Amino acid sequence: MPAVSGYAMLKNGRRQLKDTILIDFDGVLRHWVGSEISNAEPTLGLTRGTLFSCAFSHELLLPAITGKVTHEQWHERVRSKLVQIHNDHVADMLIKAWNEATWEIDFTMLKGLKQLAPTCQHGAYAGVVGPFVNKKKGMG
Repeated sequence: MPAVSGYAMLKNGRRQLKDTILIDFDGVLRHWVGSEISNAEPTLGLTRGTLFSCAFSHELLLPAITGKVTHEQWHERVRSKLVQIHNDHVADMLIKAWNEATWEIDFTMLKGLKQLAPTCQHGAYAGVVGPFVNKKKGMG
């Protein structure tokens, strides 16, 4: 991985401290700790990873993480794809498990980010995940 500078080069040749950090949310700040999804998949006769393989496929994920679709629209698109591949029942049960899945915020990582960039505005709004932060656990 290339080194990342904490400075932006200005037109006049001076360096200015950057005030933005862009990171991935899932797997960095949010960790899925529950077993709701991994239990639902084999119960439905599916291999583990079926839901996230579909949801995080390039065609469905890219519009979600770039803000082209809302979280709800992303879930509906994932559901539609699951219906095409499996059926309505499987799609409904996987989406239900996904919505009920337990996750935690890595507050140690968040604290480190705040220390690294104390002047940044902190938020976790990577396209589709923003609504979850305040709704479920809060990020302060």
